[in-house]
Parts: sequence; structure tokens; C-alpha cells
Amino acid sequence: MSTLLLNKLLERAMKVDALPRAPIQSLGRIPGGTINQNWLVSVGGKPYVVRIAPEVHHCNWLSDWEREAVTSRIAAASGLSPRVVYSDPEYQALVLYWCGDPIRPGSMTSAHLAALVAGVSSIHRLSAPAPQGSSYQGILESFLSRLGERVDPSLLARCDQIEPLLREWDRSEDLCFCHHDLNPGNLLWDGTKLRFIDWEYARIGHPLFDLASVSVGLRLNNRQKEWLCVYFDHGRFTSGDLRAAERVVEVFDRLWVEVVKPHYRR
Repeated sequence: MSTLLLNKLLERAMKVDALPRAPIQSLGRIPGGTINQNWLVSVGGKPYVVRIAPEVHHCNWLSDWEREAVTSRIAAASGLSPRVVYSDPEYQALVLYWCGDPIRPGSMTSAHLAALVAGVSSIHRLSAPAPQGSSYQGILESFLSRLGERVDPSLLARCDQIEPLLREWDRSEDLCFCHHDLNPGNLLWDGTKLRFIDWEYARIGHPLFDLASVSVGLRLNNRQKEWLCVYFDHGRFTSGDLRAAERVVEVFDRLWVEVVKPHYRR
């Protein structure tokens, strides 16, 4: 996204008094995000996050901007996300209060872990709009259909390995509202509180997918993974459950990259 486009969006927000009419400064792109991008900006010396979608979204069968905007507001009302100060349907953009820096992989502390357990548990209790009729098996089939002959044989073999677990998840009684993209760039920590952004893939799913996303994205060590399992929902899942879920997350991440790779470059 160009500085010109970013400024134009913020000026639109100023015209409706969502932001103060003050000098704009781009402070750089927040790491992560191949399709949608998150930028840190300053308006009159106050920091904000600008989240903006591309003109053409090549994974739009998985996401919906309007649903993301609604979910962001619901999450903010529950203290799980920064407050949305402006939304722009034409630009498919959100402007949010800045509330901390992304957690860096490999830098986890006990405070981070405790906040993650509490935060992910709260996400799973949210009542928010979710697409109907989606399933992990269906998402896998959609990825493979879009890749066609481009899918690598070794990746296809990994897909076959996770299919039994996907079928088990799809008929599980544990299904709940899940974030589905808990990578480090979407976890904002201000030193005392953790908040989550980027709700575009949020939908009904299995809680282990979110736990495994945290584990994989933050590169938790074995001790931290054990702690996560022990304290999440009173030890509801084992380390073995988490390892199996990590394989699902790793395969889905790889499939997603392969689908969008021809259209986007980091």
C-alpha cells in the first residue's frame, strides 16, 4: 500500500470526524500479512493501526470484510481487540487504536502465556457472526481444488495424513467460535494486556486449531507447550493433541501460501 493511499484513507476518516484533523505520519508496516496489510501510523502524535485489504482478494472464499468489521467491534466490546475508530467499505479498511507491539516469536514469558490462555479462552466464548456450512474437510478440498496440478506430492501426502483428524474435528462437540489466524503479528501486547486483531478468518472451529496456531507461530518450546495444555481449560487437551493440531496448522499454512503465491510477493 502506498503512502498516498494510506493518507487518502486517513483523510476520509478525518472528514467524518473519526480522526482528528492533524498531521499524518506512517510509522511502517506491521510484520505479517500477505493479503491484508496492517500499518502503524501517527495522527497528531497518537498511534493507530490501519488494516486494509487488497483490491482483489485471492482467498475470499475464506473471508468476508463486512463480517470481519462486525467481529472486530464485538471483540473490542469484550476487551479482546482495540476499538475500531473508522471503517471504510470502499477501501475495505479499518482504523483501530494502537494498543501494543506484536509478540516476537521466541520471546515468550510467563505473563505472555497466562494472557494467551485467558485471551484464547475468551475468544472461544464470543458470540459473533460466523459463516455457515464451513468445515475443515471442505476448506482442505477448496485449497486442493485451487492448486490443481500445482500441488506438491509431498504436501499432498501430508494432506492425506491430517484428513482423519479433520473429519474428527468437523463432527466434534468441542466446536466453538475461533480466531483461526493467531500469528504473532495479530497478538498485540502493551506490557500488561494482550489484544487480538485480524478477524477475517474467524469462524466456528475446533479450539485446538487456535492453540496450535499460537504454538507454531510463537515457536513455543516443549515446556511452554506443556504449560499451555495444562492451563488451557483445566487440562482439556494433551500434548499429543497439540502436536497433532500443529500438523494441521502447518499444512493449512503451506496450502494457503501456495494458493496466494502467484498473486502476492512479500
